[in-house]
Amino acid sequence: SRARRTWDAVVVGGGVVGCAVLRELTVRRGWRCLLVERQPHLVAGASAGNTGIACTASDVATGTVEHACLSEGARLNLPAWTELNVPHRPTGSMYAAF
Repeated sequence: SRARRTWDAVVVGGGVVGCAVLRELTVRRGWRCLLVERQPHLVAGASAGNTGIACTASDVATGTVEHACLSEGARLNLPAWTELNVPHRPTGSMYAAF
């Protein structure tokens, strides 16, 4: 008979968010997780259109939940990229209005 497996969580979707949630739960919390993705490759759907530009909160109204989330994410980017050996280079940005 097959042994029954149990999971602490099942993550549905292997896009950027699903993979980030999976990593948080397994690496940082030590949970046993199952990732379910319908495509043959991870990050194949909407996440595949990523431009490689890290979002900033510079064009979002301060005091909003969106601004708080983007600010927190920006603070976490460099340590995560360094830990995962993700190539990156800070280039800044320029906004132009006409």
